[in-house]
Amino acid sequence: MRLFGPDVSHFQSEVDWAKVAEHGESFGACKATEGLSATDPRFAHNWAGMKKAGIDVRIAYHYGHTESSARGQADHFLSTVGPVAAGDVLCLDAEDVCEASKTVSRKKTATWVTGFLDRVVSVSGLSPHRVLVYTGQWWWDPRTGKSKAAASYPLWVSDYSNDPPHLPAGWKDYVLHQFTSKDHVPGVPTRVDRSSFNGSMDELRKLSGLNGVTVADPDVQTTFDNNALRVPNLDNLTFNARNEDVRALQAQLVARGFSVEVTGFYGDQTKTAVAAFQKSRAELDSDPDGLMGPVTLRLLFE
Repeated sequence: MRLFGPDVSHFQSEVDWAKVAEHGESFGACKATEGLSATDPRFAHNWAGMKKAGIDVRIAYHYGHTESSARGQADHFLSTVGPVAAGDVLCLDAEDVCEASKTVSRKKTATWVTGFLDRVVSVSGLSPHRVLVYTGQWWWDPRTGKSKAAASYPLWVSDYSNDPPHLPAGWKDYVLHQFTSKDHVPGVPTRVDRSSFNGSMDELRKLSGLNGVTVADPDVQTTFDNNALRVPNLDNLTFNARNEDVRALQAQLVARGFSVEVTGFYGDQTKTAVAAFQKSRAELDSDPDGLMGPVTLRLLFE
């Protein structure tokens, strides 16, 4: 059975996600941000509405403007979305047609896309397999010169004419196929973009982190499964330390919903995240210090 889901923005006005869920949609997507500062006015409603309706797989996307800072736009996107949980997927919408972006060279356009995606992975702590590129052959090939630079990231392909879809240069496969912009889905008051997932429900859950939370490692993709967590060595979790055990600590903080970059360095940001976790647990002292001890380590990885 094919799995389907709509993707919406403020153009769809007020979506009734309970009705969308009742219709049997397996996932949902919504626009969060655009450029350096714009936020979709319906994002908060849509993001929370999917969760409340029981749509476990949620995709938030950013509409990129390749003529301005990739890092700045990624940070704006992540700040708007907030902490990500199991089931959440982030996406760059790479189809910018504004006149200013058309002046950016092909090489710089490809570099901009990878810069945005790499920044999202670094700051969010998500595995690259939970950070998608939405684009189509019609945009990617002419605008990047058929670059293969972003092909390590999963593809959400736009192709309304072909099934299976025609893929942009670099990709051999895809995870989502947006096949129409004019579908009817109960609960959505207008015609809407709709996509199908290229796989089973188990594969969709795995992609979105619902079968174990996946986090980023610059060299090796490491999955922290709820039944097989790698508990780091407490001796290596000291302030100003830089090692793989700190990376594992940061990844687990992200999985628990605390904001920290997965960098492998135990600096002020990690200390603040640890303190926030300590403050959330009644078993720990009421005056959290943000430093790792045996009880904090046990509770964080239980």
